[in-house]
Amino acid sequence: MSLNFKPYKTIWFNPKHTFQSFNINQSNNTTIYYIPFFVLGISFGLSVGNEVSLLIDANPPWSQKLIIFLLSSLIGICFIAFFFGLIVPWVTHLKGKIWNGTASKKEITNVYSLSLIPYILFVPYQLTLLVFRLNPSHESINAGFQFLLWIISIRALIIGISTVQKFSYSISLLNILLAVLPFLMMSLIMKA
Repeated sequence: MSLNFKPYKTIWFNPKHTFQSFNINQSNNTTIYYIPFFVLGISFGLSVGNEVSLLIDANPPWSQKLIIFLLSSLIGICFIAFFFGLIVPWVTHLKGKIWNGTASKKEITNVYSLSLIPYILFVPYQLTLLVFRLNPSHESINAGFQFLLWIISIRALIIGISTVQKFSYSISLLNILLAVLPFLMMSLIMKA
């Protein structure tokens, strides 16, 4: 991999260049970027940790809460890596074949990983809340901050899928929506 390739910096303002550089550098490389999955898993674990601790005890001691946050973060890492590292890229790859998409599952996995980089900013925010013994759930994070990161992430995902699948942006968006729609439907059914 080229030493000039800095996806953690370039994804913010120049995602197309990031994914184009990534495709060129990936030709002889089997690397998958798992760091964003790892960090998002920690964020997910910190978000649900408070609810899990309330299932065990109505007013658990702080040391018990920390252990629960750690365990829920480990479970979150496994869940996020499985879901965004295997399931969603596989479905995206499968749905992309409708429009003769050219990307491999590994390339799509890396697009999902790199497009999740903005969410890395959740963890310092959540850890700050945790230090002050506040609830580090996603509901406690500023909605404007979440929306901004979501926009940056979705933009990067659409550009990334477009780049690796050789699609237009509209077909790329459709590819992503068709891949995620079954999971959204299951989520809505489970909430009803």
